Amino acid sequence: MQHAVAELFSGDREALTTSAAAAAGQPVTLPEQVVLMGHSAGGDLVIGAGADMVTGGWGARLVGVILLDGYTADPRQFTQNVKTIPLATPVLLIGAPPSYYNQLGATSSALVAARPGTLTGLQLKGGTHVDGMQGGNPLTQFAEYLVAGFPKPQNTAAVGQLSADWINDMFGGDAVPGTPGQTVQIQTAHGTATGVHTARTADDTVTAGMSYWSLSPTSSPGL
Repeated sequence: MQHAVAELFSGDREALTTSAAAAAGQPVTLPEQVVLMGHSAGGDLVIGAGADMVTGGWGARLVGVILLDGYTADPRQFTQNVKTIPLATPVLLIGAPPSYYNQLGATSSALVAARPGTLTGLQLKGGTHVDGMQGGNPLTQFAEYLVAGFPKPQNTAAVGQLSADWINDMFGGDAVPGTPGQTVQIQTAHGTATGVHTARTADDTVTAGMSYWSLSPTSSPGL
């Protein structure tokens, strides 16, 4: 699947343009650059697709990747895919504290392992796996909340604001602000959300607030 996604952005992008035009109901001209974003296992998909874009020779079109509480079944392969994407291309995570649904923070740990000393994302205090999963059928979403936890309104809003800000920075060629280990306050219409930029400590654990997780977590399915 990651190969298929990557191929959509190669060459003249005929299939992607046709799909976009059908969705818009009119002819469209696609921008040359793209930011890939994925939630949960979708984060693993977009990292793989981004790596395939680079190895395929059209990685210059990729200006950033954002993961929303990403999940990976294979942290080692995930780390290798991240390393394939040039350091100049931001790869950032907006995550919740380690849980069953994000494989105990495996993607955050893998990002820090692949890009030590650089900004790799932020963990929302009191966050849930579905902070960034909005829309669709309300009954389905309610069921997801029952399973993964009801998100705080300020955290849901913060995911949207941070994603938009980071995407604008990526397309603008600007550095995404933040320092590993830094605590930040995100003001939203629903209150203030608190996040901590992830950082590696001397004992090779990844820290964000009061949460810690191993670089080699046990495997568990994503939502």
